[in-house]
Amino acid sequence: PHSLFLFVPPFARPSPSGRLRIRAYLLRAPQARSPSAAWASPLVRRPSPSGPCLPCPPSSVLRPASSPVGWWRHRSQSAMHYLPLFLSAVLPISGQAFGGHSRHGQRMIPLPAAPSVQETSMFACTTMGKPVCVYKTVTIQPSGEGPPRQAVSVEDLTPQLKSLLSSSGMRNGVVNVISRHTTTAITINEQESRLARDVEEFFLKACPPDERSSSEKKVDGVRYLHNDIDQRPDGEEEAQRCRDNGWNIDDPTELQKWRDQEPINAHSHLISMMLGSSESIPVVDGEMVIGQWQSILMVDLDGPRTRTVGVQLMGYE
Repeated sequence: PHSLFLFVPPFARPSPSGRLRIRAYLLRAPQARSPSAAWASPLVRRPSPSGPCLPCPPSSVLRPASSPVGWWRHRSQSAMHYLPLFLSAVLPISGQAFGGHSRHGQRMIPLPAAPSVQETSMFACTTMGKPVCVYKTVTIQPSGEGPPRQAVSVEDLTPQLKSLLSSSGMRNGVVNVISRHTTTAITINEQESRLARDVEEFFLKACPPDERSSSEKKVDGVRYLHNDIDQRPDGEEEAQRCRDNGWNIDDPTELQKWRDQEPINAHSHLISMMLGSSESIPVVDGEMVIGQWQSILMVDLDGPRTRTVGVQLMGYE
């Protein structure tokens, strides 16, 4: 019965890379001896009646045997299990981050408080009803007006999702929501009109529209390779993908029609990749588990257009 604990040497300083060396000690349990005989001792090779010797790390990380670490003792005659303090072997923090001192002047790392866990609902497998697995395609009408012009809008999906959940009869499970377009994104956040304008302003600064775009916020000098429509499709694999989607691009007239309908929207694709295309929401006792101010949102990055999202409900009645 041994317990391993780690701590920082008294005058440890981080290396130029911000790393600290941690020293390892072995706390031996008493064996038919007085509790005062159980001392924290360096991690060294010791004979073991039940197996081979413990491995000995390099001497550069071991504390000298003469160091006064005897305050770590066992509290009883029996071989009780001590709760080891596990720290990562390398910490990317500075020495000033450590608070508190031991009686020998060494700075010790305070143990974090145990996280508070609140159980919202408990249910046994025997109480679950029939399995539920439902998929629906939800159509989202644009909140803006006019032809597509790479406008950014935020649409709230929460009411439709609550309606689908209620009609499905599912009590416990998960709702999966996925975008069905390469220029829309799914996220969870607050639905607020001024925040929606902040979203548009922020992402259009991060990925400004191409100068050839129909966006009202296009930026001179910005060009994306994806928007070189006259050079697409680029390669046989992309050409086959066009054919699979119903475009006979081997016909020059059909090829030109395909190019004419392609928007200048590379920035919309890039922002969609940043935000992500799906979310999963837990369901407990017939309600989606989201925060008070959270909503499930679809961000249209190439609108205004009529869009669709896929919704799958999986769980139990």
